[in-house]
Amino acid sequence: MYTPVARGGAIEADVGEIDATLTRLERARAAIETGIQLVTIAKQKAEQKVAEKLPDHLKPQASRVLMALALVVALTLLGVAASVMLYDGRADAAEVPRDTLASSMQRPTSVLEIDASPPPPSNSPAFKTPMRAARGFVMLTPPSSQGRVFMREGQPYRFVGMNMWAGMHLVHEGGRAKLVRELDRLQSMGVRSLRVLASGEGPDDSPWRLLPTLQPKMHMYSEPLARGLDYLLAELAVRDMTATLVLNNQWSWSGGQAAYLAWATGSENIPFPAPAGSATVDSFLRFSAGFYTDARAVAASHWLISFLTRRMNSVSNVKYADDPTIMAWEMCNEPRAVGGPLEREAYRLWVAQTAALLKALAPKQLVTIGSEGMTPIPQYIGTDFAADHSSLHIDFATVHIRPEVWSWYDPVVGNEEELEQAIRMSQQYLANHAMIARRLGKPLVLQELALSRDGGAFIATAPTTSRDRYFDALLRSVHESAEVAGAQLWAWAGEGRPKEAGVHWVLGDELIGDPPQERQGHYSIFDTDVTTVATIAKWSTRFHEYT
Repeated sequence: MYTPVARGGAIEADVGEIDATLTRLERARAAIETGIQLVTIAKQKAEQKVAEKLPDHLKPQASRVLMALALVVALTLLGVAASVMLYDGRADAAEVPRDTLASSMQRPTSVLEIDASPPPPSNSPAFKTPMRAARGFVMLTPPSSQGRVFMREGQPYRFVGMNMWAGMHLVHEGGRAKLVRELDRLQSMGVRSLRVLASGEGPDDSPWRLLPTLQPKMHMYSEPLARGLDYLLAELAVRDMTATLVLNNQWSWSGGQAAYLAWATGSENIPFPAPAGSATVDSFLRFSAGFYTDARAVAASHWLISFLTRRMNSVSNVKYADDPTIMAWEMCNEPRAVGGPLEREAYRLWVAQTAALLKALAPKQLVTIGSEGMTPIPQYIGTDFAADHSSLHIDFATVHIRPEVWSWYDPVVGNEEELEQAIRMSQQYLANHAMIARRLGKPLVLQELALSRDGGAFIATAPTTSRDRYFDALLRSVHESAEVAGAQLWAWAGEGRPKEAGVHWVLGDELIGDPPQERQGHYSIFDTDVTTVATIAKWSTRFHEYT
């Protein structure tokens, strides 16, 4: 119990601290109640299946398994509650050694490093004018027969956006002046929204990993990188641009779920696929799906959510949860549930509880899963696009389209027939998901759209004729769809160039549009891609006219 201290006849109580504690307790209670409801529903469904399909002699054993699963989920809920209650958004003032691993019952500890970033460049809007608050929050209209759309300050909000996943690293890597130049270029093209990585897990000696990482150890973070994200958001605000912050990753290039699972289990044997290791992609995905069934791994990922939503931006002095620049929180990049029924049920519980946690901690901002959609192999990836996005805590749906990965397009062949097939199948994929989004009454965002350069070339001087036509056709489809609110192209390299085109990234190379595990130059959009830039600018103008 808090005891007020009497001083000079007056009672002085730390009202702010009391309010903050009560808020944490209330949010923890809400998270636990949501989880209990989910556990009850899942247990009832499982018991029904047991009663219907199992012979009597197996039912006692099945009941014991159900009780064990309920215990696992209960432990996860306790982890969520702990992460909500025990972090109040302030790093400890004392310096913490790099090799100190904070307990899950402690506040987060910062890996205190020197922030050597120079002050804002003189051509930065943040330098020329006092830092101001962004415009209003991006919100959803009330439910109606026409579905729901994004609104900002009373106007429909539709956009052509860009993936710039390494935004916070650009500040750390090349100083703030480079980031300012890139944002100025994107603004001149009419780009209104960026999708950026706000996470990164694992030691800096991890293979084919985006380095440095935001969390080199569990419950520890790099303050210089966090300040890079601060600066990025502040610069977006003065340009009236918004951001979707990605909080986790199915794939290994930023650590993500596999790193959390390795931390939780104490295992150093992550089965990395090529080029980082010799395992198959299937082996890696099955390992990574263990994240959903491990309460400690899920709780560790929720720690980052608590840390970021409560962080005070060191540049704008705006709390992240109160910053209109943050359009949305994305739970994970392309989450999959490869495995069996246990992984799939655990995945759906993770979606529900993580979305509920985000809504409790950042109720003014939107939440999305980060789904790639059904893909051509929906049974294998283990997700259910309609069911996953039906949660009241999920505000909009997303879809990613990769014609080359899905064998819809071969850039080496690259003839008219190949391109037309890629366009046709991509448009159909988008339309199928737009139909589901309409039934759900939620907007859809085409969150990743990529095509390589002509002939599959990696050099920045190679032509982009096919990619330009592909982007033009798909952006037209987005523009004409009432359900699709916007598109974010993959991915902006700007003035960055690979040290050697077609090889994999290593520490010391420039960060461009291709993550470390991809051959550099594959999908990157460079500032010298004049025709691609013109295509983006054309459709940005048309989207602005709509609003």
